[in-house]
Amino acid sequence: LYHWALVVEANGSFRVYLDGTLAATQMLTSADLEGFLPKQGQMPFVLGNRLNMNGDVLMFDRPFGGILDDLRVWSVPRSEVEIRETMYQDVSHDAPGLIRHFSFNDPSVPSGLRLGSGNQALSPLFVPSPFEDLRGGPLVVIGRVGDPDKSIGICASIHPAPPSVTMSLSFDHAVSSGPVAELRTASPVLTMRAMSSNKFCATVNLTLMSVGSQDYAFYVVAAVPGSSPLRSSSEVSVLVLDNRPPVAGASFALETDGLSSYASLGKAHLPDDLSISLWVNPLGSTERGWFLSWHSFTGDNLFLMGFSYGEWRLQMFCRKSCSPAKVPTDLLIPSQVSDDWLLSSSGKTKQEIRAMLPKAHHIAFTLKCHHRGNATHTPLAHVRFYVNGFLIGEDRAFQACLDTDDADYAPWELGQEYDSGEADKHLHG
Repeated sequence: LYHWALVVEANGSFRVYLDGTLAATQMLTSADLEGFLPKQGQMPFVLGNRLNMNGDVLMFDRPFGGILDDLRVWSVPRSEVEIRETMYQDVSHDAPGLIRHFSFNDPSVPSGLRLGSGNQALSPLFVPSPFEDLRGGPLVVIGRVGDPDKSIGICASIHPAPPSVTMSLSFDHAVSSGPVAELRTASPVLTMRAMSSNKFCATVNLTLMSVGSQDYAFYVVAAVPGSSPLRSSSEVSVLVLDNRPPVAGASFALETDGLSSYASLGKAHLPDDLSISLWVNPLGSTERGWFLSWHSFTGDNLFLMGFSYGEWRLQMFCRKSCSPAKVPTDLLIPSQVSDDWLLSSSGKTKQEIRAMLPKAHHIAFTLKCHHRGNATHTPLAHVRFYVNGFLIGEDRAFQACLDTDDADYAPWELGQEYDSGEADKHLHG
Protein backbone atom coordinates (compact mmCIF):
# COMPACT_ATOMS: atom_id res chain seq x y z
CA LEU A 1 0.00 0.00 0.00
CA TYR A 2 1.45 3.38 -0.89
CA HIS A 3 0.55 6.92 -1.91
CA TRP A 4 1.65 7.99 -5.41
CA ALA A 5 1.87 11.57 -6.66
CA LEU A 6 2.97 12.98 -10.02
CA VAL A 7 3.92 16.64 -10.54
CA VAL A 8 4.46 18.05 -14.05
CA GLU A 9 5.43 21.70 -14.59
CA ALA A 10 5.19 23.80 -17.73
CA ASN A 11 9.00 23.88 -18.09
CA GLY A 12 9.07 20.06 -18.37
CA SER A 13 10.03 19.26 -14.78
CA PHE A 14 8.61 15.80 -14.00
CA ARG A 15 8.61 14.44 -10.41
CA VAL A 16 7.18 11.31 -8.77
CA TYR A 17 6.59 11.04 -5.01
CA LEU A 18 5.99 7.82 -3.05
CA ASP A 19 4.41 8.24 0.39
CA GLY A 20 5.23 11.94 0.28
CA THR A 21 8.94 11.48 -0.52
CA LEU A 22 10.60 12.34 -3.84
CA ALA A 23 11.34 9.06 -5.66
CA ALA A 24 12.20 10.11 -9.24
CA THR A 25 12.72 13.25 -11.30
CA GLN A 26 13.26 13.96 -14.99
CA MET A 27 12.96 16.72 -17.59
CA LEU A 28 10.39 16.10 -20.31
CA THR A 29 10.78 17.19 -23.91
CA SER A 30 8.29 19.52 -25.58
CA ALA A 31 6.92 16.51 -27.49
CA ASP A 32 6.32 14.67 -24.19
CA LEU A 33 4.51 17.70 -22.76
CA GLU A 34 2.04 17.69 -25.67
CA GLY A 35 0.43 14.66 -24.12
CA PHE A 36 -0.79 16.83 -21.23
CA LEU A 37 -2.32 19.51 -23.47
CA PRO A 38 -6.04 19.40 -24.38
CA LYS A 39 -6.70 18.80 -28.06
CA GLN A 40 -9.65 17.94 -30.26
CA GLY A 41 -10.41 14.22 -30.42
CA GLN A 42 -8.23 13.46 -27.41
CA MET A 43 -8.92 10.21 -25.55
CA PRO A 44 -10.32 10.47 -22.01
CA PHE A 45 -8.24 9.75 -18.94
CA VAL A 46 -8.68 6.10 -17.95
CA LEU A 47 -8.23 4.73 -14.43
CA GLY A 48 -7.20 1.07 -14.14
CA ASN A 49 -6.26 0.43 -17.77
CA ARG A 50 -4.79 1.98 -20.91
CA LEU A 51 -7.02 2.99 -23.82
CA ASN A 52 -4.93 2.55 -26.95
CA MET A 53 -5.47 2.76 -30.70
CA ASN A 54 -4.04 -0.42 -32.23
CA GLY A 55 -4.32 0.10 -35.98
CA ASP A 56 -8.00 0.80 -36.55
CA VAL A 57 -9.08 -0.88 -33.31
CA LEU A 58 -9.60 1.04 -30.06
CA MET A 59 -8.82 -1.31 -27.18
CA PHE A 60 -7.90 -1.54 -23.50
CA ASP A 61 -4.54 -3.27 -23.49
CA ARG A 62 -2.81 -2.75 -20.09
CA PRO A 63 -5.19 -3.64 -17.25
CA PHE A 64 -4.26 -2.88 -13.63
CA GLY A 65 -5.31 -5.33 -10.93
CA GLY A 66 -5.55 -3.79 -7.48
CA ILE A 67 -7.21 -1.08 -5.41
CA LEU A 68 -7.16 2.65 -6.15
CA ASP A 69 -8.47 5.37 -3.85
CA ASP A 70 -8.78 9.13 -3.46
CA LEU A 71 -7.75 10.47 -6.87
CA ARG A 72 -6.98 14.22 -6.90
CA VAL A 73 -6.03 16.41 -9.86
CA TRP A 74 -4.58 19.88 -9.25
CA SER A 75 -3.89 22.77 -11.62
CA VAL A 76 -0.81 23.82 -9.64
CA PRO A 77 2.55 22.06 -9.02
CA ARG A 78 2.33 20.97 -5.41
CA SER A 79 5.42 20.82 -3.23
CA GLU A 80 6.70 17.78 -1.35
CA VAL A 81 5.54 19.34 1.93
CA GLU A 82 2.04 20.01 0.57
CA ILE A 83 1.73 16.45 -0.72
CA ARG A 84 2.93 14.90 2.53
CA GLU A 85 0.75 17.09 4.79
CA THR A 86 -2.51 16.52 2.89
CA MET A 87 -2.30 12.96 1.60
CA TYR A 88 -4.21 11.70 4.68
CA GLN A 89 -6.54 14.69 4.98
CA ASP A 90 -9.91 15.24 3.42
CA VAL A 91 -9.90 18.27 1.14
CA SER A 92 -12.69 20.72 0.37
CA HIS A 93 -14.11 20.50 -3.14
CA ASP A 94 -13.30 24.20 -3.62
CA ALA A 95 -9.69 24.00 -2.37
CA PRO A 96 -7.47 26.36 -4.44
CA GLY A 97 -6.12 24.55 -7.48
CA LEU A 98 -8.18 21.35 -7.01
CA ILE A 99 -9.93 20.66 -10.32
CA ARG A 100 -11.02 17.02 -9.91
CA HIS A 101 -11.44 14.85 -6.80
CA PHE A 102 -12.75 11.29 -6.68
CA SER A 103 -12.96 9.88 -3.14
CA PHE A 104 -14.99 6.76 -4.17
CA ASN A 105 -16.71 6.81 -0.76
CA ASP A 106 -20.24 6.74 -2.19
CA PRO A 107 -20.69 3.98 -4.80
CA SER A 108 -24.17 5.33 -5.66
CA VAL A 109 -22.69 8.70 -6.71
CA PRO A 110 -19.61 8.04 -8.86
CA SER A 111 -18.57 11.73 -8.85
CA GLY A 112 -18.67 12.16 -12.61
CA LEU A 113 -16.89 8.90 -13.44
CA ARG A 114 -18.07 6.76 -16.34
CA LEU A 115 -17.61 3.37 -14.72
CA GLY A 116 -16.62 0.71 -17.19
CA SER A 117 -16.68 3.35 -19.97
CA GLY A 118 -20.43 3.53 -19.48
CA ASN A 119 -20.87 -0.27 -19.49
CA GLN A 120 -22.07 -1.51 -16.12
CA ALA A 121 -20.70 -4.99 -16.74
CA LEU A 122 -17.18 -3.57 -17.00
CA SER A 123 -17.48 -1.49 -13.85
CA PRO A 124 -14.99 -1.95 -11.01
CA LEU A 125 -16.23 -3.13 -7.64
CA PHE A 126 -16.45 -0.78 -4.67
CA VAL A 127 -14.63 -2.41 -1.74
CA PRO A 128 -13.60 -1.26 1.75
CA SER A 129 -10.48 0.88 1.41
CA PRO A 130 -7.29 -0.75 2.74
CA PHE A 131 -5.79 2.72 3.28
CA GLU A 132 -6.87 3.02 6.90
CA ASP A 133 -5.80 6.60 7.56
CA LEU A 134 -8.01 8.09 4.85
CA ARG A 135 -11.36 9.54 5.81
CA GLY A 136 -13.61 6.79 4.56
CA GLY A 137 -17.18 6.10 3.72
CA PRO A 138 -19.51 3.86 5.71
CA LEU A 139 -18.16 0.97 7.76
CA VAL A 140 -19.97 -2.04 6.29
CA VAL A 141 -21.07 -5.03 8.39
CA ILE A 142 -22.63 -8.05 6.64
CA GLY A 143 -24.09 -11.05 8.44
CA ARG A 144 -27.02 -13.42 8.67
CA VAL A 145 -29.93 -13.80 11.05
CA GLY A 146 -28.81 -16.00 13.92
CA ASP A 147 -25.13 -15.06 13.72
CA PRO A 148 -23.40 -14.57 17.09
CA ASP A 149 -22.96 -11.02 18.35
CA LYS A 150 -20.23 -9.14 16.50
CA SER A 151 -17.55 -6.73 17.67
CA ILE A 152 -16.38 -4.08 15.24
CA GLY A 153 -13.50 -1.63 15.51
CA ILE A 154 -14.02 2.00 14.57
CA CYS A 155 -10.79 3.92 14.06
CA ALA A 156 -9.87 7.53 13.39
CA SER A 157 -6.59 9.30 12.70
CA ILE A 158 -5.32 12.85 12.89
CA HIS A 159 -2.49 14.28 10.75
CA PRO A 160 -0.10 15.62 11.73
CA ALA A 161 -0.25 14.09 15.20
CA PRO A 162 -0.48 16.80 17.92
CA PRO A 163 1.56 16.46 21.14
CA SER A 164 -1.64 15.71 23.07
CA VAL A 165 -5.12 14.71 21.93
CA THR A 166 -8.18 12.91 23.30
CA MET A 167 -10.46 11.13 20.83
CA SER A 168 -14.06 10.17 21.57
CA LEU A 169 -16.72 8.25 19.65
CA SER A 170 -20.47 8.68 20.05
CA PHE A 171 -23.70 7.55 18.44
CA ASP A 172 -26.96 9.45 18.70
CA HIS A 173 -27.76 7.31 21.74
CA ALA A 174 -25.80 4.96 23.98
CA VAL A 175 -27.75 2.14 22.35
CA SER A 176 -28.64 2.57 18.68
CA SER A 177 -31.52 0.21 18.01
CA GLY A 178 -33.34 -0.48 14.80
CA PRO A 179 -35.30 -3.21 13.06
CA VAL A 180 -32.10 -4.64 11.58
CA ALA A 181 -29.44 -4.45 14.32
CA GLU A 182 -28.66 -3.15 17.81
CA LEU A 183 -25.37 -1.34 18.40
CA ARG A 184 -24.16 -1.10 21.98
CA THR A 185 -21.56 1.10 23.62
CA ALA A 186 -20.71 1.32 27.32
CA SER A 187 -21.74 5.00 27.48
CA PRO A 188 -23.01 7.74 25.16
CA VAL A 189 -19.38 8.80 24.61
CA LEU A 190 -16.68 6.16 24.20
CA THR A 191 -13.03 7.19 24.65
CA MET A 192 -10.90 5.83 21.81
CA ARG A 193 -7.62 4.17 22.75
CA ALA A 194 -4.38 5.18 21.05
CA MET A 195 -3.07 2.55 18.62
CA SER A 196 -0.21 4.78 17.42
CA SER A 197 0.77 8.44 17.64
CA ASN A 198 -2.09 9.47 15.35
CA LYS A 199 -4.48 6.48 15.18
CA PHE A 200 -7.23 5.82 17.75
CA CYS A 201 -9.75 2.96 17.87
CA ALA A 202 -12.79 1.88 19.85
CA THR A 203 -14.85 -1.32 19.93
CA VAL A 204 -18.61 -1.43 19.39
CA ASN A 205 -20.75 -4.55 19.89
CA LEU A 206 -23.77 -5.28 17.75
CA THR A 207 -26.53 -7.86 17.50
CA LEU A 208 -28.10 -8.74 14.13
CA MET A 209 -31.86 -8.79 14.60
CA SER A 210 -33.76 -9.11 11.29
CA VAL A 211 -33.29 -9.26 7.52
CA GLY A 212 -32.68 -5.88 5.91
CA SER A 213 -30.23 -2.98 5.81
CA GLN A 214 -29.82 0.12 7.97
CA ASP A 215 -27.29 2.91 8.54
CA TYR A 216 -26.22 4.12 11.99
CA ALA A 217 -24.51 7.54 12.16
CA PHE A 218 -21.59 8.09 14.52
CA TYR A 219 -19.33 11.02 15.36
CA VAL A 220 -15.66 11.32 16.29
CA VAL A 221 -14.39 14.34 18.23
CA ALA A 222 -10.72 15.16 18.72
CA ALA A 223 -9.97 17.41 21.71
CA VAL A 224 -6.61 19.15 21.36
CA PRO A 225 -5.49 21.36 24.27
CA GLY A 226 -5.61 25.04 23.33
CA SER A 227 -7.62 24.42 20.13
CA SER A 228 -11.25 24.10 19.18
CA PRO A 229 -12.52 20.49 19.02
CA LEU A 230 -12.21 18.80 15.64
CA ARG A 231 -15.27 16.81 14.57
CA SER A 232 -15.88 14.21 11.87
CA SER A 233 -18.75 11.85 11.10
CA SER A 234 -19.48 8.65 9.23
CA GLU A 235 -21.82 5.70 9.62
CA VAL A 236 -22.04 1.97 10.15
CA SER A 237 -24.00 0.29 7.35
CA VAL A 238 -25.45 -3.05 8.44
CA LEU A 239 -26.74 -5.62 5.96
CA VAL A 240 -28.45 -8.69 7.42
CA LEU A 241 -29.17 -11.61 5.08
CA ASP A 242 -31.56 -14.48 5.54
CA ASN A 243 -30.18 -17.59 7.18
CA ARG A 244 -29.43 -20.64 5.07
CA PRO A 245 -29.09 -24.32 5.90
CA PRO A 246 -25.55 -25.09 7.11
CA VAL A 247 -23.03 -26.72 4.81
CA ALA A 248 -21.31 -29.77 6.27
CA GLY A 249 -17.59 -29.14 6.38
CA ALA A 250 -15.71 -26.31 4.70
CA SER A 251 -16.91 -25.02 1.33
CA PHE A 252 -14.14 -24.08 -1.11
CA ALA A 253 -13.98 -22.61 -4.59
CA LEU A 254 -11.34 -22.24 -7.29
CA GLU A 255 -9.80 -18.77 -7.81
CA THR A 256 -7.86 -18.20 -11.03
CA ASP A 257 -6.28 -15.25 -12.81
CA GLY A 258 -6.46 -17.14 -16.10
CA LEU A 259 -2.74 -16.66 -16.77
CA SER A 260 -0.52 -18.12 -14.07
CA SER A 261 -3.32 -20.18 -12.52
CA TYR A 262 -6.18 -22.07 -14.11
CA ALA A 263 -7.64 -25.57 -14.17
CA SER A 264 -7.33 -28.28 -16.77
CA LEU A 265 -10.43 -30.45 -16.50
CA GLY A 266 -9.20 -33.34 -18.59
CA LYS A 267 -10.97 -34.95 -21.51
CA ALA A 268 -14.61 -35.94 -21.43
CA HIS A 269 -16.65 -37.64 -24.14
CA LEU A 270 -19.90 -35.66 -24.08
CA PRO A 271 -23.26 -36.75 -25.51
CA ASP A 272 -25.31 -34.82 -28.06
CA ASP A 273 -27.65 -33.53 -25.34
CA LEU A 274 -26.12 -32.08 -22.20
CA SER A 275 -26.31 -29.45 -19.45
CA ILE A 276 -23.41 -27.54 -17.86
CA SER A 277 -23.67 -25.31 -14.79
CA LEU A 278 -21.26 -23.45 -12.49
CA TRP A 279 -20.97 -20.48 -10.15
CA VAL A 280 -18.89 -17.52 -11.39
CA ASN A 281 -17.60 -14.49 -9.48
CA PRO A 282 -15.53 -12.12 -11.67
CA LEU A 283 -12.74 -10.33 -9.79
CA GLY A 284 -11.49 -8.22 -12.70
CA SER A 285 -12.72 -6.91 -16.02
CA THR A 286 -15.59 -8.77 -17.66
CA GLU A 287 -14.86 -7.17 -21.02
CA ARG A 288 -13.52 -10.38 -22.56
CA GLY A 289 -13.20 -13.35 -20.23
CA TRP A 290 -13.67 -17.01 -21.09
CA PHE A 291 -14.35 -19.18 -18.04
CA LEU A 292 -14.95 -22.51 -19.83
CA SER A 293 -13.29 -23.51 -23.10
CA TRP A 294 -12.33 -26.42 -25.30
CA HIS A 295 -9.82 -26.38 -28.19
CA SER A 296 -7.90 -28.51 -30.60
CA PHE A 297 -4.19 -28.98 -29.90
CA THR A 298 -3.47 -26.44 -32.65
CA GLY A 299 -5.50 -23.80 -30.80
CA ASP A 300 -8.68 -23.93 -32.91
CA ASN A 301 -11.79 -23.00 -30.92
CA LEU A 302 -14.39 -25.70 -30.30
CA PHE A 303 -16.34 -24.35 -27.33
CA LEU A 304 -16.11 -21.00 -25.52
CA MET A 305 -18.36 -19.73 -22.75
CA GLY A 306 -17.71 -16.43 -21.01
CA PHE A 307 -18.17 -12.66 -21.16
CA SER A 308 -18.08 -10.30 -24.10
CA TYR A 309 -18.42 -6.54 -23.58
CA GLY A 310 -21.12 -6.62 -20.95
CA GLU A 311 -22.89 -9.78 -22.06
CA TRP A 312 -22.63 -13.54 -21.76
CA ARG A 313 -21.30 -15.25 -24.85
CA LEU A 314 -21.50 -18.83 -26.08
CA GLN A 315 -19.43 -19.85 -29.11
CA MET A 316 -19.29 -23.32 -30.66
CA PHE A 317 -17.50 -24.68 -33.70
CA CYS A 318 -18.39 -28.17 -34.87
CA ARG A 319 -15.34 -29.28 -36.93
CA LYS A 320 -15.32 -33.05 -37.28
CA SER A 321 -18.60 -34.70 -36.48
CA CYS A 322 -20.82 -32.08 -38.13
CA SER A 323 -21.21 -31.57 -41.86
CA PRO A 324 -20.55 -29.17 -43.38
CA ALA A 325 -18.00 -27.60 -41.01
CA LYS A 326 -18.71 -23.92 -40.60
CA VAL A 327 -17.60 -20.74 -38.87
CA PRO A 328 -18.28 -20.47 -35.12
CA THR A 329 -21.90 -20.12 -34.10
CA ASP A 330 -22.39 -17.35 -31.54
CA LEU A 331 -25.06 -16.54 -28.98
CA LEU A 332 -24.76 -13.16 -27.24
CA ILE A 333 -27.04 -12.73 -24.24
CA PRO A 334 -29.10 -10.66 -23.72
CA SER A 335 -28.53 -8.58 -26.90
CA GLN A 336 -29.80 -11.28 -29.27
CA VAL A 337 -33.16 -11.63 -27.57
CA SER A 338 -35.91 -9.06 -27.38
CA ASP A 339 -36.86 -6.94 -24.39
CA ASP A 340 -40.41 -8.27 -24.45
CA TRP A 341 -39.25 -11.89 -24.39
CA LEU A 342 -37.06 -11.24 -21.37
CA LEU A 343 -39.80 -9.43 -19.51
CA SER A 344 -42.30 -12.22 -20.11
CA SER A 345 -39.96 -15.08 -19.13
CA SER A 346 -37.87 -13.74 -16.24
CA GLY A 347 -39.60 -10.55 -15.14
CA LYS A 348 -36.31 -8.68 -15.60
CA THR A 349 -35.23 -6.07 -18.13
CA LYS A 350 -32.01 -6.26 -20.11
CA GLN A 351 -30.47 -3.69 -17.78
CA GLU A 352 -31.38 -5.75 -14.70
CA ILE A 353 -29.97 -8.90 -16.27
CA ARG A 354 -26.68 -7.20 -17.25
CA ALA A 355 -26.36 -5.95 -13.66
CA MET A 356 -25.91 -9.58 -12.55
CA LEU A 357 -22.77 -10.05 -14.65
CA PRO A 358 -20.06 -8.40 -12.48
CA LYS A 359 -21.40 -10.09 -9.33
CA ALA A 360 -21.30 -13.68 -8.12
CA HIS A 361 -23.94 -15.56 -10.11
CA HIS A 362 -24.99 -19.04 -11.21
CA ILE A 363 -24.84 -19.99 -14.88
CA ALA A 364 -26.47 -22.96 -16.60
CA PHE A 365 -26.39 -23.93 -20.27
CA THR A 366 -28.36 -26.67 -22.00
CA LEU A 367 -27.83 -28.07 -25.48
CA LYS A 368 -30.05 -30.43 -27.46
CA CYS A 369 -28.57 -31.45 -30.82
CA HIS A 370 -31.39 -32.21 -33.28
CA HIS A 371 -29.28 -32.78 -36.38
CA ARG A 372 -25.52 -32.89 -37.03
CA GLY A 373 -25.87 -31.71 -40.58
CA ASN A 374 -25.02 -33.20 -43.95
CA ALA A 375 -24.14 -32.06 -47.44
CA THR A 376 -27.43 -30.19 -47.83
CA HIS A 377 -28.35 -29.20 -44.23
CA THR A 378 -26.43 -27.31 -41.58
CA PRO A 379 -26.34 -28.61 -38.00
CA LEU A 380 -29.35 -27.73 -35.86
CA ALA A 381 -29.50 -27.50 -32.06
CA HIS A 382 -31.63 -25.92 -29.33
CA VAL A 383 -29.65 -23.89 -26.78
CA ARG A 384 -30.91 -22.38 -23.52
CA PHE A 385 -28.96 -20.10 -21.17
CA TYR A 386 -29.88 -19.48 -17.51
CA VAL A 387 -28.54 -16.99 -14.95
CA ASN A 388 -29.51 -17.38 -11.27
CA GLY A 389 -32.23 -19.79 -12.32
CA PHE A 390 -33.79 -17.42 -14.91
CA LEU A 391 -33.99 -18.39 -18.56
CA ILE A 392 -32.47 -15.26 -20.12
CA GLY A 393 -31.84 -16.42 -23.68
CA GLU A 394 -32.32 -19.28 -26.11
CA ASP A 395 -31.74 -20.13 -29.73
CA ARG A 396 -33.94 -22.80 -31.28
CA ALA A 397 -31.94 -22.76 -34.53
CA PHE A 398 -28.38 -22.86 -33.18
CA GLN A 399 -26.21 -24.10 -36.06
CA ALA A 400 -23.64 -26.21 -34.20
CA CYS A 401 -23.40 -29.29 -32.00
CA LEU A 402 -20.50 -30.36 -29.80
CA ASP A 403 -17.88 -32.52 -31.48
CA THR A 404 -18.12 -36.08 -30.17
CA ASP A 405 -14.71 -37.17 -31.48
CA ASP A 406 -12.22 -35.83 -28.91
CA ALA A 407 -9.16 -37.87 -29.90
CA ASP A 408 -7.21 -34.91 -31.31
CA TYR A 409 -8.52 -32.27 -28.94
CA ALA A 410 -7.00 -30.65 -25.86
CA PRO A 411 -8.50 -31.03 -22.37
CA TRP A 412 -11.30 -28.75 -21.25
CA GLU A 413 -10.01 -25.60 -19.49
CA LEU A 414 -11.51 -23.61 -16.64
CA GLY A 415 -10.40 -19.97 -16.48
CA GLN A 416 -8.05 -19.95 -19.47
CA GLU A 417 -7.90 -20.54 -23.20
CA TYR A 418 -5.62 -23.33 -24.40
CA ASP A 419 -4.22 -21.17 -27.22
CA SER A 420 -2.81 -18.60 -24.72
CA GLY A 421 -4.47 -15.63 -26.36
CA GLU A 422 -4.49 -12.04 -25.16
CA ALA A 423 -4.63 -11.52 -21.39
CA ASP A 424 -8.05 -9.89 -21.55
CA LYS A 425 -9.59 -13.11 -22.87
CA HIS A 426 -8.93 -14.96 -19.63
CA LEU A 427 -11.14 -14.78 -16.58
CA HIS A 428 -9.88 -13.39 -13.29
CA GLY A 429 -12.37 -14.80 -10.81
